Order: sequence, then C-alpha cells, then structure tokens
Amino acid sequence: MARLPRLTPDTTFAERYRIIERIGQGAMATVYRAEQLSTGTERAVKVMDPESLSDPKGIERFEREARASGSIDSDHVVRVVGAGSDPKTGLLWIAQEYLPGKLLSEFLDEQPHPEPLEIREIIEQLFHAVSAAHRAKIVHRDLKPENIFLAEARRAGITHDVKVLDFGIAKMLRVMDAVATAAGLGTPLWTAPEQGVPGQAIEPSADVWALGLIVFQLITGRIYWRHMRPGSSAVEIAQEIIEGKIEKASDRAAELGSPVALPPAFDAWFARCVVRQPKRRFADATEAHGVLIKAMGSMPMFDRRSSRRKTPHSPMLIGLAIAVVLALVAVTLWQLL
Repeated sequence: MARLPRLTPDTTFAERYRIIERIGQGAMATVYRAEQLSTGTERAVKVMDPESLSDPKGIERFEREARASGSIDSDHVVRVVGAGSDPKTGLLWIAQEYLPGKLLSEFLDEQPHPEPLEIREIIEQLFHAVSAAHRAKIVHRDLKPENIFLAEARRAGITHDVKVLDFGIAKMLRVMDAVATAAGLGTPLWTAPEQGVPGQAIEPSADVWALGLIVFQLITGRIYWRHMRPGSSAVEIAQEIIEGKIEKASDRAAELGSPVALPPAFDAWFARCVVRQPKRRFADATEAHGVLIKAMGSMPMFDRRSSRRKTPHSPMLIGLAIAVVLALVAVTLWQLL
C-alpha cells in the first residue's frame, strides 16, 4: 500500500475531494471538512486510518457504517453521500453531509441545564432517529452524547437539527432471528451490560438503556452514575454500572444536587430503561418514547405554556412602551385641565 499522504488544506483526496481542515479524530478514522470537486458542496469525509486496514473487523465496521446509515428512513440520521477507497492509498472513506454545529456532549458541557423547549426538541428528534433505526432492524449499540450532533437549524421554529452519528458498530438484525451477537463494542458509560458478555444477544432494548441515561442527563444536568465524579477510578465506575444498585431517577437526581424534581411517572419510565435484565426494558425506542411523552407531560417544566422562552425586550420595544405611557399620561392631564 502506498504511503498515506498528509491530508493538509488543499490536498486532493480520492480524486474528488479538496481537503479544507481536519475536524475530528476517532479510534479508527479521521474526519475532514472537504469540498466535493464536482459540485462545490462541503462534505464531512471520514478516512480510515492506515493501521486499521490490517483489521478485518475494523474494515467490516467501517463498511457497515455506510450501509446502516443509508438504510434508515429518518432526517435525524447523518446522511451518507458516498463511500469508496482511495486509488492511490487503498484507504477507505465515507462522505457525509457536512453539518455546522456541535456535539451534544459539547453542548451540555457549555450549558448543563438547557431550556425545556430545547430538551423537548432534542428528545423528540433523537427518538425519531433511533425508532427509525429499530424499524429498519438496526441497533446502534453506541448511543452517547458524543454520537449525537446538534446541527444548526435549517427549518423555522426549531433550535437544533439533531443528527445521530456513527453507526459503525451497529448490527443489522436478521429478520429470522431478530438478534445479533455482541462483540464487546460500545462505550461502557452508556452501553447496556449485556454488550460486554460474549455471545449475548443484542436487541433494540440495548439502545433503550442508553436512551434512558441520555434523557436523565438532559433533564437533570447530571450523569446518572455516582462514580462519574473527580477521584473515582475506571474500576469503580465499571463496578457501579455492572453491579451497583440502580436507584430511582428522582433519588439519584436529588443526591447529585440536580435542581430538577423528577415525578413518579419519570421514575417509572427510567426504571424500564435502565434495568440490567433486557427483557424488563421497553422493547424498542418507539415504545419507550410513547411512555416518555406521558411522563414529561406530568412535569411542570415541560408545560408548553410555561416552557416558552422569555424573549428579552429590545430597546426599541421598551422605548415604544415608554412613549405610549407618556402619551396616555398627557391625554389624562389634558382632560383634567
């Protein structure tokens, strides 16, 4: 294989993309913002690292990402527009729509307590994407804030355009057996316990576990696991996830100092997401979403009348209001004279 060229600005890659800048680095690939030479459109081009080409499973995972994303009927899954291998280096690449914005993890670092309207929007769009994946017999298996992108809104009336990223370790479920075999992949902080058990069947309920934890953080501003605090070791975190008591969401939120009081309806919903026995969880994202909507309806923060953003008054509006008041005062004084 030829030596990998440095993909610096203005480098041409795969004979069709002009590299603009590097925008991300993963375990097995680098992501670049690039211009598609044939159209002038900006794309996000994910290029597989040379070391990963010697790993058949890594290649399979990379190719699976392109197929999986194209199989899901949702505007909230990042759209793949092309894939192939560079004729000079043999490196695999995937081209996706380029999305200005930020990861949910970055957003929550900057703003731990989003506006209720923003939380509702993110939840609705996230569940739309994962529900569509489950209908297509695909389990994401690595849902986490780092794989959820908040793109700049392209439609009026919304704050963010949510896109689910990285279906690289997703498994397509066979219609006949409706399960896939675990390969130990995923991010331990968010993945269901059965994903670390060799030979364990992985079903859509594995994604439900992650969705429960993500929604908890969105609403409370806290990560659920107690040991995700300064001074805790990786072993302590792993033991808590695998063996620790899973307390009610409201109790854990209060313990972690969240200002949000969670109602019993949310506790019941969370208990059917984050439970170690897969059969006790919601079967898929669609079922979980239906119950979550009802639970959120019992929370004052999601009352549509009270959760609308308060728009700050502009100086012009304030000046106009003062002028109206002064005019009314003048008229009143004139009538009294």
